[in-house]
Amino acid sequence: MRAPFGLDFLTRRPYRELHPRFRRGLEPFTDWPAPTRYDELAQLVPRAAEVQLPRFITESREAVRRLGGYEQHVAQLSAVPTRLRIRHIWLPTCSLNRRSCRRGTRPQRAAGEP
Repeated sequence: MRAPFGLDFLTRRPYRELHPRFRRGLEPFTDWPAPTRYDELAQLVPRAAEVQLPRFITESREAVRRLGGYEQHVAQLSAVPTRLRIRHIWLPTCSLNRRSCRRGTRPQRAAGEP
């Protein structure tokens, strides 16, 4: 589903609970970030040392098919094949970053951050 990009989703739960650094990292975008930029955004969020997020890559249907499907691709390569400008991919990506900083020990926060 192609939808216009905007930051209005940040006012709704669970997205309004995203880490402040992640939220600030979104501010410069006027269009959907490329999947390769998702990793950069994820690095803005502190997380426990044992938490490993998969990389986000631009989807190659051939590569997904060759590995036996989406889940197998993620499991074998620790890489999430991601289509451009697709809201049902982008919003869970944001949630993944929200959850990652809540697992394990609480990460240190910079001064002034909740």
